[in-house]
Amino acid sequence: DRSRGGSAMERLEQWLSRCSSRAALCFQTSPVKGRYAVAKKDLKQGELILEEEPFIAIPMDARKLFVCDVCLRYEEDRNVPMKHTCLGCESVATCSDQCYDKLNSTHAGLECQAFGRLRELLKDEKSSFVHDTASLHRLVVRLLLLKHKYQHGQYNWKDYTFDDLLTLCCTNVPTVSSRKKVIMDMTSQNIASGMNDLLPSTPEEIEAVVSREGANAYGLYYPSRGPSQHQSSEQRMFASGFYLLSSFFNHSCHPNVYKTLRDGTYLFNALHDIPAGTELCHSYIDLDKNTNQRRQELLANYGFVCSCKRCEGDELDDRYMEEYICPKHACGGLVVSHTSVEYDEPIRICHRCGFDVDMEEYT
Repeated sequence: DRSRGGSAMERLEQWLSRCSSRAALCFQTSPVKGRYAVAKKDLKQGELILEEEPFIAIPMDARKLFVCDVCLRYEEDRNVPMKHTCLGCESVATCSDQCYDKLNSTHAGLECQAFGRLRELLKDEKSSFVHDTASLHRLVVRLLLLKHKYQHGQYNWKDYTFDDLLTLCCTNVPTVSSRKKVIMDMTSQNIASGMNDLLPSTPEEIEAVVSREGANAYGLYYPSRGPSQHQSSEQRMFASGFYLLSSFFNHSCHPNVYKTLRDGTYLFNALHDIPAGTELCHSYIDLDKNTNQRRQELLANYGFVCSCKRCEGDELDDRYMEEYICPKHACGGLVVSHTSVEYDEPIRICHRCGFDVDMEEYT
């Protein structure tokens, strides 16, 4: 994160106290990194650092009828539709009567009309990334409509506000891929010109949200359990959302933190023992790639060239691959040590696919 200023740091500490009294991190700031997360105490391998629910999240367009719009749950058979689908916009679905009632309190009315309008705006779009474009449209529209409702006393933010979101850093547009630029531009233009009668937002507000999404939003991914489910991150992504505190974890290709997903909540744990005061980093990308591939992906999607110690040294790159990267092809997960009552030595299991590295089998 590149936001700066004393008031911003004070606000960040307030977020932390509201979000989780168990959080094991605090924040520092520097002219180069801006605000970033550090260990508040000595952390043991596997220790929970932060647990955070999304500030706002929405299923990806291609999965919108197969993932609950409220709780983000899905069926074991991922291609089984949800119990309820909105008949007005045909763009949201819920898994239960309870989630359906909860969704109606925010979706009925303007959001339903807006999502229906989006379907019309994009129905003739032929690009290969139309689903990504539609997903970003829906996330931005939902956020701006909730902001409008909040201003009129019709909605209460839980932990953060729209203004808190705007303190996050923006996408470094000149460095991202042409594909991402097209998606960002199309989203801003379509919402500003095609929905101005429904969305009480200025073009500047729309662009501000689009820019924050590109630099800070988290993807939510299906687990890849077993060899038959190894897919790319893009194929496994079923939702996207903002996790404001989690946005202050910087990236490293040599991370000391790994994250797991539980019903829409992200949990961040220590990959190994971490001394107090150490910067906490996780990886924004799959790590089973060489340095050039990782740097190209980070530049195209996040707008920076990684200079972590793994990217700066080939020998360390090889050692890290051997010690921490899941050996199964196309997984990209991190190998985590776990204690077990059944064995004298810790067992090493991929946090993503469940492969037991020592036993060479899936758990």
